[in-house]
Amino acid sequence: MKSILKYMLMALLAGYAFAACSKDDKSEPSKSAACEIVSFSVNGDEWTIEGGNITRTYPAATAETALTPLITLSPGAEVDPPANRAQNFFAAEGVAYTVTAEDGKTTKTYTAKATKELPPVDPVTGLTEDIQDLVPQEIISTMKDLGQEINGGNTPPTVEGTYELKPLILKGSNIDSDRIGSSYLTTYITFSEQDNGSLTLKAKETQGTRTATGTGAFIVGEGNRFSVFIYFTNYRTDINTSFKTVGVYSGTVSPDGIIDCTTSLFMLDDGGDPEDGLIENGDGRVLWDSDGLAERVEPPVQEQSVIKPGRVNLMNSADKKLRVKN
Repeated sequence: MKSILKYMLMALLAGYAFAACSKDDKSEPSKSAACEIVSFSVNGDEWTIEGGNITRTYPAATAETALTPLITLSPGAEVDPPANRAQNFFAAEGVAYTVTAEDGKTTKTYTAKATKELPPVDPVTGLTEDIQDLVPQEIISTMKDLGQEINGGNTPPTVEGTYELKPLILKGSNIDSDRIGSSYLTTYITFSEQDNGSLTLKAKETQGTRTATGTGAFIVGEGNRFSVFIYFTNYRTDINTSFKTVGVYSGTVSPDGIIDCTTSLFMLDDGGDPEDGLIENGDGRVLWDSDGLAERVEPPVQEQSVIKPGRVNLMNSADKKLRVKN
């Protein structure tokens, strides 16, 4: 009897061995659960992958255009959105990528985000090289002494919009004929196309029926405080003279307007002033919106005689006297 049982057990084991080696075995190898982004690059530039974050820092002046990445995944994995799709990685929230493993179940989400370096400013003055090349330090010092606020820094607030400066009062001047406290015409300043990558913008100033467009405008600041420097190339037909001035607007921007707004206009280069009809180089005046708020308004719609870009009048007082030498 024992012999019969022994032979039966041996036959059973042999059957199992045969089944294990049979060509009819239909089992499949297990699929990978790996779901990693192994590498991420754009135009040959490798990005940094740390955990679920993929980052790259670009120069400050880089245009925020859509970029198409090259993505390497774990074997068998897939990614959504597809790697060959252009994306705006400069968006505040970045771009989310979901990687699904070969097993079709395991996933991991990454966020790819591009940032830009802050534009360089002088560590002492907080001003850009463009501004310091435009305005001599002695003129900036004179502006400050006369009450012009200067807010430096490379993280200015967005100031785009139109603001009404009224009532506009003379705060400081180094021109002998000026009277501190004099009233000036209501002025509208419009800022547009602000680019904090290059710290530039466009500026248009309207005073009475005349409009002036700056040939170059630069912004600096931090938090809600800012200063805008506007470069004007001017021409006076009555004295047949070209000259260069710089205008400054400073304050704290708010939803309602610019708080404690000060503005100034100073002579940079009087062009030799052959007719002796202009203020001296380095002379100018500082004005302030005396009610404490330059309100945010719609741009003026009245008919205006527009001075072509590069031309501007010096600030006129309320009594319409041109501010020239005595």
